[in-house]
Amino acid sequence: MTLPDLDFDDMDVEPGWMEVPPISLSPQFLEIAACPACRSGLAIDYEAGTLVCLNQDCALIYPVRDGIPILLIDEARRPEDLAPDHG
Repeated sequence: MTLPDLDFDDMDVEPGWMEVPPISLSPQFLEIAACPACRSGLAIDYEAGTLVCLNQDCALIYPVRDGIPILLIDEARRPEDLAPDHG
């Protein structure tokens, strides 16, 4: 099977097509999900497409890829890691 050559410069795409996809996690998942680092609850950051630990001392941010929460501490980021560098 041969795939057609695509010319991305000529493609008619909607503005924002590369935006973060919406997260669709069940309320039941959020009731039982916990931060692997501190065991606190998690909340959805719909704008960033991530899960955020509710414990302010921890506050790890976990990615969601293809609708699947990646609850691995090694994959998580701290809020200060995401802040713009002003120095």
